[in-house]
Amino acid sequence: MATVGFRIRTKNKSYVFIKIYLYAQKSVRLETSTGIKIYSKYWNKNLQQINYEAPNFEKNNQKLIELKKYVLDKVKDGPKSNLDLPWLKLLVYEFNGGQKFTEENTVIFQSKLWIKNNSLRLKPNTIKFLLNLRE
Repeated sequence: MATVGFRIRTKNKSYVFIKIYLYAQKSVRLETSTGIKIYSKYWNKNLQQINYEAPNFEKNNQKLIELKKYVLDKVKDGPKSNLDLPWLKLLVYEFNGGQKFTEENTVIFQSKLWIKNNSLRLKPNTIKFLLNLRE
């Protein structure tokens, strides 16, 4: 049985993203941002939702409830072998109105990620050249 919940990662009074976490397999915890940002003083840790004093609390709490249901439905319907962090990030992305990556645009997405991370320390001209190849 999968468990989905929400939390924030700070206790100070800063403006933070609400995180969604998923326990799907034996003690494997997946966590990513929901895309909803609030001041931490408006977060109710026990209820895992936004307090009523926050602006737009009803709309954002409803969005959290719908996201939780969406993720649990996908976990229940899909194969258990592909439950990993990229899968969860893609689910949240799709829920927030993003398009699902198809075979045609997956390569572009991967190359942008690769260039963005730039773990090989490519020179700027090489990156420009690769971007021009993409177009």
